[in-house]
Amino acid sequence: MLTREHYDKAQLFNAAILTKDLCWKHEEEWRVITRKPDCLKFPEPSLTGVIFGCCTPDENKARLREVCATLPEVKFYQAKMRTNEFGLDLEPC
Repeated sequence: MLTREHYDKAQLFNAAILTKDLCWKHEEEWRVITRKPDCLKFPEPSLTGVIFGCCTPDENKARLREVCATLPEVKFYQAKMRTNEFGLDLEPC
């Protein structure tokens, strides 16, 4: 069994944040993690949606909405944990 002692901080970060099980491959998700948000450049039409995690603070949601205000095609969704089974539901918000 692997324990926390087997990993350094970078490995723990990669395992927790950047690893995704193959069963989710159909989502074609992209994850962007940076300390320099101004360096992100991509064609605007390629951003079609933003999913807020279950615990995303309201101030972060508001800031993301501001950033995306000029992109009318972007849809926003709120992830919510299911109460009776493992999983998430996405609700437009």
